[in-house]
Amino acid sequence: MSGRLRAFSRRPPAHIALAVTASLALAGLVVWQIFAVGPFRIDDAYITFSFSKNLATGHGPVFSHGVRVEGYSNFLWMVLNALPLVVDPTLDVYLSARLLAAPFLVLLLFATYHLARARVGVAWAFAATLLVAMHSDLMWALLSGLETVPYTALLTAAFACQAAPLGARRRRWALPLMTLAALMRIDGFLPLGFLLAWELLEARVQRRLHLLGYLRRAGPWLLLYATWFVWRYLYYGLPLPSTYYAKALLPILDSKRGWEYAHEKLTATGALLTVPFLILLAHRLVRSVWMLLLFALGHIAYVIRVGGDWMPFARFFVPIVPIACVLWVWAMADLAARARALRRWPRRLHAAALLVSVLVLGRLAMCSNNAWPDTDAGKRARLWFPGENDAHVVRLQRVAELLSLVVPSGKRLVTDYAGTVGYFTDAHVIDMWGLCNATIATRGNADGVRPMFGRTCHACYPELRPDYFHIETPWLRSPNAFASHADVVKAVWQADAIQRYLDVLGGFRSGRIVDQRDGSALFFLERRAEPSPPPRNLPAWARIDYPFGL
Repeated sequence: MSGRLRAFSRRPPAHIALAVTASLALAGLVVWQIFAVGPFRIDDAYITFSFSKNLATGHGPVFSHGVRVEGYSNFLWMVLNALPLVVDPTLDVYLSARLLAAPFLVLLLFATYHLARARVGVAWAFAATLLVAMHSDLMWALLSGLETVPYTALLTAAFACQAAPLGARRRRWALPLMTLAALMRIDGFLPLGFLLAWELLEARVQRRLHLLGYLRRAGPWLLLYATWFVWRYLYYGLPLPSTYYAKALLPILDSKRGWEYAHEKLTATGALLTVPFLILLAHRLVRSVWMLLLFALGHIAYVIRVGGDWMPFARFFVPIVPIACVLWVWAMADLAARARALRRWPRRLHAAALLVSVLVLGRLAMCSNNAWPDTDAGKRARLWFPGENDAHVVRLQRVAELLSLVVPSGKRLVTDYAGTVGYFTDAHVIDMWGLCNATIATRGNADGVRPMFGRTCHACYPELRPDYFHIETPWLRSPNAFASHADVVKAVWQADAIQRYLDVLGGFRSGRIVDQRDGSALFFLERRAEPSPPPRNLPAWARIDYPFGL
């Protein structure tokens, strides 16, 4: 039996029962949160899943039908999602992604508790863990299918190890965990660099810097990260993922976006309420406090610089949610300790400080929990968004099912929803936003689009040589929805701008696939390169025709 298990077995039964009860309460809270958040999926997750599917089936980390572009920014998460698909390529990838994220959520709560325990007692540490479990954005992140929860868990676990006392055995795990975080998400090189710099600074201040020993500890992990970075550059041909280039115009064209994003999230969560208490805490000049404070401030500056993103669950701020919760609890515990240390009325002041702490932490929990009754319009909008977006993805999957019957394998299909279409069809997808298209990402602009979502490049389409377009939402319409070929072309997103460089009107014909199960139709454009349509093997319920001639 290990030392930890022996120590745990020697604890009084009451302590063990309390620990089990607290763990069950946390588990129940998480389950309640998931049901309160409701169904939530996003098209972007299927971009990563498309790479995972190709990797699992032996085609390598490529997009849709063999497109070699780094349209993901979460390498390790992409690899992990490929593992279940190796066993069964037909399984529900969203379900497997959520199941893969669940152990990371457990790690996150465990790491939050131990990070808080570096400075406070059991009750305060549990309060920090409870605050994290109350955060609705974290549950949205769990359901989203993206890497946010695994990345946050590894990040928090690394800081929990680093905050341990000097000489503690778990400190050696800080750098490996942070390296895994850097492989989990492309911008993980920032916390990795911070941790490396912090270790150097800490050793220098304490006059225990041994450069060779530092290089022996850090060298293997830096070599691992550098090897991966060089591989991906050689494999994809760009220093950073195409998603970075696609959204690089956001801070340039909308310089206020980052400030607005940060202000909205910090205000909505009640974080600004804790600033005075954090200032008092910082006066303690404690190593672990300043480590977390500096990292949190640096992360906020980074989010302001890149402008955040469009997702409703504060995806760019979730990684510092556990760190913020720990700092808040440390600040409240420090307030109570200061009150108890006063010579006059220590008990009364201590009781008052504890009351203030409970009120502040309670308010923070209410602000971060979207299921709590609130009149805030932004919170009501966030409650509405998940269910609507989930229904949106369901509609996209049906559209992708129809497009998979229309577009022959490997033919080039232009779409503004590259995730679902890329995963559920065998087309060579041309992503109109540039997230999965290096040509648009590096040469495009923001004409007619919001830079928060990506770029567009109308002049690139002759070079991209598309074979198919589909109409924009609503995708499914009546079979008689259009009166002419020109009307169908007008219903294709950006077709008017693309027409200036590519003859969409004359070079393509209008077709429709009719789902005879409910009578709905999906209209598309098909290149006229061949005199007759390609042969297709259709199910009994589907029919393809060309209502305005070939």
